[in-house]
Amino acid sequence: MRTWGPAVAAVLVAASLGTAGCAGTDPAAACPPVAGTATTALADDRGVLSAKVWLPVVSSKAGSPDWLEPLDVASRSLTDAGLDGILEAKDADARATAVRAAVSDIPRAAARAAAGRRPGATPPGPSGTAEARSYHLLVPASPLGDAVGAYYAAALERQGHAVSTTAAGTAEAVTTVSRARAGDVALVELPDLAGTLGALLPSTGTSGQVRAAATVAAERSLALGAPSAANRTPQVVVTRAFAAAHGNLTDLTGLARACPGLPLTATDGAVGALAPLSAAYGLGTAGADRDAVGGLRSGRVAAALAPVRHHAG
Repeated sequence: MRTWGPAVAAVLVAASLGTAGCAGTDPAAACPPVAGTATTALADDRGVLSAKVWLPVVSSKAGSPDWLEPLDVASRSLTDAGLDGILEAKDADARATAVRAAVSDIPRAAARAAAGRRPGATPPGPSGTAEARSYHLLVPASPLGDAVGAYYAAALERQGHAVSTTAAGTAEAVTTVSRARAGDVALVELPDLAGTLGALLPSTGTSGQVRAAATVAAERSLALGAPSAANRTPQVVVTRAFAAAHGNLTDLTGLARACPGLPLTATDGAVGALAPLSAAYGLGTAGADRDAVGGLRSGRVAAALAPVRHHAG
């Protein structure tokens, strides 16, 4: 499935528009952009877009509580800023520096002392640290997958574990983990995992979607680690002025009601969201714009779908 590119390219936008008012036959002319630096996210109230977080997947037959605890530490420390730094590195030296910076907040001793927190996990030994283990990470062969794999490898090594990494698609990675060899870990994005497992994700936010995936995974003797703190789920945003001008919009149903057929455009990995959003909310589709958030603030586009960290404020 799709992945976000190095510059976090995935941006879905409503096209540039013309005159005021939302009644009329031309949605692009009926609901014009309203410039402003302050933005607000519109809730995907029908749950069309899956949460884009990373999850470690292991076999529940291979000592999962003990193996998952160091992965939990890594997941909770993987921030959007840290992942972006790795993705944006221009060369090997810059990448190594970015990876070190991304794991710098993981205290070596404190992280390993977290052992025993998961139900069924082995308590830490007299020294207060967990046993060193050998992990084999299976990650997607993509720039984003490479960056995530590099981060988790460094995070595990910082906790005192040995790590090797292999490129593998989601289905292949899950199949490998299902063979129940201790140390095998599939690192996958939630939408890809759900597709591989045939799990239906509810419109209950990230935590609810992770729980739904975990339930289906458990039926296949798989266990999920904590989701990454880095969350690349796109959200539709408008300027606060635009939202106020159209009845204080709070969700996509409200946007579709105020501006039916408003044309949406996508760049790079977000193209896949066009059809489901259009079908679910009665919105249109149009061309592309790589600088959606900049266009939103300058009054060139009416609404943008972008990872939340890129439109904060």
